[in-house]
Amino acid sequence: MITKIHMQDQINNRINDLMNDDKLSRTDEFLQIFIGLTTVVIFLVAGVHW
Repeated sequence: MITKIHMQDQINNRINDLMNDDKLSRTDEFLQIFIGLTTVVIFLVAGVHW
C-alpha cells in the first residue's frame, strides 16, 4: 500500500517537473506563435467569405 507521504512526494515531484518543463527552445516558441496566428487568420478569412 502506498503511504500518503509517498504520494505527496510523487505529486510534488510531478509539479516540479511540470514547472521546469516550460523552457521551450526559440524555434518551438516561434512555431507555436506561427500556428496560432495562422489558425486565427484562416478562421477570420473563412468568416468573411461565409
